[in-house]
Amino acid sequence: MNSINQNQPEDNRHDLRGFEAKDKIRDLIRKSEVCFFCTAGPSSDSNGARPMSVLEVDDAGHLWFLSASDSHKNLEVAANPRVHLYFQGSAHSDFLHLRGHATITRDPAKIHHLWQPLFRTWFTGGENDPRITAIEVAPDEGYYWDTKHGNLVAGIKMIFGAMLGKTLDDSVEGTLRVANAPVHPTITERVPKDRPDNPNPTVDGTRFQGVPYPDDAEGVPDGESAIGREEAEAARRDQEKIGTPAASL
Repeated sequence: MNSINQNQPEDNRHDLRGFEAKDKIRDLIRKSEVCFFCTAGPSSDSNGARPMSVLEVDDAGHLWFLSASDSHKNLEVAANPRVHLYFQGSAHSDFLHLRGHATITRDPAKIHHLWQPLFRTWFTGGENDPRITAIEVAPDEGYYWDTKHGNLVAGIKMIFGAMLGKTLDDSVEGTLRVANAPVHPTITERVPKDRPDNPNPTVDGTRFQGVPYPDDAEGVPDGESAIGREEAEAARRDQEKIGTPAASL
């Protein structure tokens, strides 16, 4: 932590995970639907960075874009799916950085869902243009910089801070962990691989709202990886926080 944060009389660090992280991402993206979409292994003069409009943030917290199949972006994602997204919602707050995995699809149903008539400016063949693809970005972690109470309160605090010689700016920042997060704050249930309701019979998994979550650690008995235990415990704490009774699936 640098000296500016150390001088804050108020706590300005708040790390978010699970559904809280996804809610924060949606809130910040609503304020800035355009991001810098950055890929590895740049093949153009833009060094792998270009502005892109987010067309949807789905229930899983995944971001959706439309892109041309012959674009540098698609070629770079195909070579390395790790991407970085950078957002700025206003001049002084609502900043967001996401890291995640990008997947290219030609699913006509998804393209139809994302399609807007104005897009024919770029996809001149319309919704069925053979060049059109959808890109899904599944974020796993990130970081945000924001204000606690909005820019007006932050501005007033900064004026008083300047008068008093104190670091008062109403800022808040923190990490975002969204990988393997539940769609809703619902208690988890461990699903052994030999149970008939496990949709993937090859691995043990954890279910969040009926969605299987395979363990990352191979060779761990009964699927009890550190990640699985950590996510399950976080979900239980979330349930206690919002006062919703835990219920097994």
